[in-house]
Amino acid sequence: GRLSLGVFVVVITVQSIFLHGNVRMTFGPARWLVATPHFHHWHHAREPHAYNTNYANEFPVLDLLFGTFYLPAHRWPAQYGVDDVEPAGYLRQLAWSFRAGCRQGSTTP
Repeated sequence: GRLSLGVFVVVITVQSIFLHGNVRMTFGPARWLVATPHFHHWHHAREPHAYNTNYANEFPVLDLLFGTFYLPAHRWPAQYGVDDVEPAGYLRQLAWSFRAGCRQGSTTP
């Protein structure tokens, strides 16, 4: 019921803040079971070998199953983001993510 939904929202919110945090811990074997900042930072990396990786928000094992897992040991991304500048305006920004450079198999984010 409502309590379950409330707990879910709190857990997901805390996890989202945690994943985007600048926490330099690797979490040992738990990194295969629960998404960590180290894992998620590679999802946002601006390095070609990290493009199209680490999509799972909660369970990295899903990326292992689908071949999108990427987690270099003892290394963090040097840069984050994309090369392009996003357009102004809400609708243009929504459409921007569907440009040709973002399609599957692309060599850019």
